[in-house]
Amino acid sequence: MKQTVILTIILILSSCMYTGGYEIVSGKKAKEKITAKVSQYSRIGLATLFSSSTYSCPTDSSTNNVTNDTESNDTFKTANQATYPTSEKTTRIKGTISSDSDVDVFYMPVTTAGTLYYNGKSGYAACYIYITSSNELTNDSSSSLYSTYNTSISNNINQYYESIPTSNYIFMKCEKGGTDYTYDIEFSLTQLVDSSSSANSNFSSSTSGSTMSDYATFTLAGQIFMYSKIEGSKKYTKSSLDACLNKLETVVPIASIVNINSLLSASLCGTTYIPFNEYFAAGLTCKLEEVSAIQIGDLGVP
Repeated sequence: MKQTVILTIILILSSCMYTGGYEIVSGKKAKEKITAKVSQYSRIGLATLFSSSTYSCPTDSSTNNVTNDTESNDTFKTANQATYPTSEKTTRIKGTISSDSDVDVFYMPVTTAGTLYYNGKSGYAACYIYITSSNELTNDSSSSLYSTYNTSISNNINQYYESIPTSNYIFMKCEKGGTDYTYDIEFSLTQLVDSSSSANSNFSSSTSGSTMSDYATFTLAGQIFMYSKIEGSKKYTKSSLDACLNKLETVVPIASIVNINSLLSASLCGTTYIPFNEYFAAGLTCKLEEVSAIQIGDLGVP
């Protein structure tokens, strides 16, 4: 009879889960604690967005066509040729006005119809853009003969001209102006954003609907992924949850900052948004340990 009772107790206990006193936590409670931790530390990324006064678009000289001033280029006839920008590469024209009488002229045959953006990156030389359907390379002067449109470029001011057909030419002339004689003008087929512009104002006005839609979609997907790793009806060890929460204090801020910077770059600089948010990071970081079955020996049963 005694053996039967002991055997019954053993069978009952062997089907139970280890409680460990206060060292377990339900899946529901684990989700709450992890969500709270992610929410707390993801604010660091949001602070990057809303407290930063400037955002600099990433630049890589390998992705730009660069044309430097080469003398003599004082007339439309002797203009330096620059490469027209493509969807992958911008074009930058740089130079220095060497004297009060010096004039620098450049040209680009338009190879892709569309909107051409241009921006003064630095320098205060007076530069002018001429858009014409006529080739002025026979014009032996520094004044345009056929320009159908012209405008000046100010330092760090975004400007653009819409719907340029492929039969046109772009000429640029720079001369003395302002406090120095240098110029650095960037041309692009996608909208340019000045590196000194406010991140707050540009983000709110320039963020495309598709980028924000992607941001919202992948945030939700990250939450679903994170929650899929934890079952609300199961029990987990508190030690594994504590280890998870400690790791999140480092992982979440990093993921949040990277995610927000990717969003800013996509919104302001035309790059591709790469979604890897703090919820995906938490789902990959936290490896909760499900509680094990009771060990009979631990209860003193021989």
